[in-house]
Amino acid sequence: SLLPSEYSDNISVEQISFILKEGLLISFQEKRSDFFTHIRERLRTHAGIVRTKRVDYLLYLLLDAVMENFYITLEDEEDKVEELINLTKKEAKPIILEKIENHRDNLNFLKRSIVPLRDSLYYLKTIKDDDSNGLIQKDTFNFFIRLHQKSLELLEQIESDMSSLESASNFYFSEQSRKMNEIMKTLTIISAIFIPLTFIVGVYGMNFENMPELKAENGYYIVMTGMFFLVIALIIYFKKRRWF
Repeated sequence: SLLPSEYSDNISVEQISFILKEGLLISFQEKRSDFFTHIRERLRTHAGIVRTKRVDYLLYLLLDAVMENFYITLEDEEDKVEELINLTKKEAKPIILEKIENHRDNLNFLKRSIVPLRDSLYYLKTIKDDDSNGLIQKDTFNFFIRLHQKSLELLEQIESDMSSLESASNFYFSEQSRKMNEIMKTLTIISAIFIPLTFIVGVYGMNFENMPELKAENGYYIVMTGMFFLVIALIIYFKKRRWF
């Protein structure tokens, strides 16, 4: 049986086993926890039809309680996944990817835990016409069929949640790529602006003797003014091309 942990994003796990014999049902629990208080209360107060049924119906009630824990765990995971998806859309931080992987592990673990129960319920469903020992009454089989259908619905929902996590993961990497592209775009524009300036500085830094501009009285101011207007022209050009 599974339940969401109260202290972390992990899942609290407990193994529960049942042995069904004629007129006898034995259950084993791994921990000192109790998922069956409401069933014992029904037995104690003679509420419902449980006292009028055989132990196969009691097995159904216990398995249904275990199945309810799966629903509680899955609903808790779905709430966290939805919150994580919304957080990813607001701001894609590295810690979010770690949480996505953690919840993906939880869903995989939940899936692996449900599959054996699904297979057991399928077996109970298929022995309807071959129950030579008569451990399960004919009218009780419908309850186990219902439980088997619930297990299939749980597995389908888990697959849907895992697809949502996969979408969140893809969005995270897409957002990281977009940010990296924006950074590279900014650096490229800055480089494009400084390339002609570097060329001008390189030309007038060659120190040849026959360079009339070097002896011009206002040469420095002319070059600096030309470089300034060149930068302005490049910025206007980039703006018109919508490069930034």
